[in-house]
Amino acid sequence: MKLLVSLVILMSASYAQAYNVVGDKIHFQSDSTWVSAYYNKTICHDGETYAAEVNKCLKYRNVRGDQECVEWGKGFIYQPITSTRVICVEERGDSGICQEWQTVEYHQSPTMVVEFYAERGERLIKKETITVPTCN
Repeated sequence: MKLLVSLVILMSASYAQAYNVVGDKIHFQSDSTWVSAYYNKTICHDGETYAAEVNKCLKYRNVRGDQECVEWGKGFIYQPITSTRVICVEERGDSGICQEWQTVEYHQSPTMVVEFYAERGERLIKKETITVPTCN
């Protein structure tokens, strides 16, 4: 009986695995970071701008010409829902070197279809439509 109970617990723990989540990220360009709209419980928008509370550097110091973080803490970051980004529109042969760049509109919808894959492998577990809530 103990073996059966142990086996059920082990199977339940392995079933409650972590997922590889695809399609849930909002790119905060000026902070060079991505925030999960599924896992981050602070992300919200006001119709024009996303806001999220993250761990970030609050204070820097200069060290030999480079900036080094000396104080980490919680802080808000912001990203317009619609902004611009620069993309490569022409590469040189197979080298991967970009010949021509172009500025394009970059829209990140508050509603997204998120795919959940098994942690090991590429098996799709489920799809879910989520919407980033509006800020209070």
